[in-house]
Amino acid sequence: MSIYSELADHIDQIYENPCRKPHDESRAFVRIFRRLLSEEDVKAAMSLDEQEITAEEFASKTGFSQNEAEKMLDRLVRKGISFATYKDGGTFYQLAPFCSGILDFLLNDGLDVEIAQYIQDYVDEINEFIHGPERKTSAGRSVPINVTVPANPYHASFAEVLSYIDKGSVYSVSDCLCRSAKEKLGQSCGHTIKDICIQIGPYAEFFIRTGRGRPISREGAVEVLKKSEAEGLFHEIVKPQNNGSSYFVCNCCPCCCISMRTVIPGVVSRMESTSAYMAQVDADKCSGCLDCIDSCPAGAIDMETGAIAIDPARCIGCGMCTFFCPPQALSIIEKR
Repeated sequence: MSIYSELADHIDQIYENPCRKPHDESRAFVRIFRRLLSEEDVKAAMSLDEQEITAEEFASKTGFSQNEAEKMLDRLVRKGISFATYKDGGTFYQLAPFCSGILDFLLNDGLDVEIAQYIQDYVDEINEFIHGPERKTSAGRSVPINVTVPANPYHASFAEVLSYIDKGSVYSVSDCLCRSAKEKLGQSCGHTIKDICIQIGPYAEFFIRTGRGRPISREGAVEVLKKSEAEGLFHEIVKPQNNGSSYFVCNCCPCCCISMRTVIPGVVSRMESTSAYMAQVDADKCSGCLDCIDSCPAGAIDMETGAIAIDPARCIGCGMCTFFCPPQALSIIEKR
């Protein structure tokens, strides 16, 4: 086992990845680490965990001088291996999980064709685990698709996303990692890549300070949501690990989104429901135009016996069907 594999296993163990199995040199994140990190970087990263630590505490733990510790931690932040929180006049560091975390931070260090391919390989690894013979846990239930259990991503309507935006005071916007990676491989779907994903709270401050995103206002964040819905994108909320007031709002497409590419065609169960909401149809208003079927990213709408029907097992509660329904026959309701 290489030191790069050890780091990948270290992160899996700390964040209790339900899809974990021992890493080897063929695994996507081991290859990503080899591209991004020196052995000295890896050894330093192995001294971090999910607990926040100051540069002074890191120096004491590793034997680095204060100046060396600060430089190393800044390097790990730049490489996207460490997340930094800025509070009480100081900077606090912790090891980042794979997702959401290191995966989302890859944009900052020069995403290229090689790393873009490793990201696709990572999706294949998740799908192999979920859909293959290892897909059941010892308790016999399906494993969740999100890689870090406490960071549960789920899909949400415009109104629900707005409630999360209203919880924040700092906002940033960044490019879409999933579509950026696909574009590098010559597989762009044509949906917007630039300034389309929103960060809220401490993650927004982190993205701004590290150059991964640019600051925007609350009104600017709302405009991004409106633009996304007009483009047929759906919203996914991710609450990052160990950061109570942080949120990602990803505006996703089923063609590139890593999360959707593991849940479609709807055969995977997450640890928690993907949304507190689902679609319902008012048959009296429905004109039969079928625009909702074309707009649904999860394939949850069908025409049965001459009427639109919603499959509750597939509906992700994103609300895209309501946006593309001319007679307003569709609405979002809370799941019972």
